[in-house]
Amino acid sequence: AMPKTKKNVPEKTQQRKMDVRDRKIKKLNALHPLSRKAAKAHKDLIHIDTIDKQLRTGDARNKPEVQKYHWFQKAVWMDEKSLYTSEELRDLALEYMGRNDDELVDTQLAALSGATIVKRIAPTSKPGQHLVARIHEQEVWQRGEYTVPDLTNKKAVTL
Repeated sequence: AMPKTKKNVPEKTQQRKMDVRDRKIKKLNALHPLSRKAAKAHKDLIHIDTIDKQLRTGDARNKPEVQKYHWFQKAVWMDEKSLYTSEELRDLALEYMGRNDDELVDTQLAALSGATIVKRIAPTSKPGQHLVARIHEQEVWQRGEYTVPDLTNKKAVTL
């Protein structure tokens, strides 16, 4: 059996949530539209819908590929160039790989100068995740397999 997490909610729980939502809609229809109870019921419905949307789209928003697309899209937009040479694309890719270097250096210095016995960055922390991503990107770069996103395809950029 799968563990119960936000991402894989059992069907019974989803059905129960939909039943609760339906009951709230029925109550809302029975209330006077300008009453305080109607406003509270409407606010509850919006809250349920917002949480449902966050559960459906939250994992897509945090995918590294999506973040990479958006970073390159913003960098190209700020440069205002229509064409790039291979050297400029290489420099842009190296800039992307080093985007968190300042934060990583500060974190590593803090870890080394700290009073703790373990002088390392926790891999589950945000700087630890940045470090793991940086190491992976460097390995891909050294193998010659690093790719810059194709920003000419609009569907690829606007996910």
